[in-house]
Amino acid sequence: MSASRYTVSEDTARLLDCQRAMHQLYEDVHNALASIYGDKVAQGIIDGEFYTDFSRLVDRLGKLTMDAIETNLGDLDSKDI
Repeated sequence: MSASRYTVSEDTARLLDCQRAMHQLYEDVHNALASIYGDKVAQGIIDGEFYTDFSRLVDRLGKLTMDAIETNLGDLDSKDI
């Protein structure tokens, strides 16, 4: 199966944009905390509840993205995933 046979739907693209935004958010939070507290303390803060909660949200976005792709694949007439 060739990947060029499909295009990304608008809905899937928005979910992928959300995933990219989450990665940027993580970096921004780390940089802000590191600027305030230094790298070691910042990483300690992130390694606590923040990372657990953040990871859950990232995982959920990944599942929603896969759900969107699977839903679009179910439409046999669509070339969008």
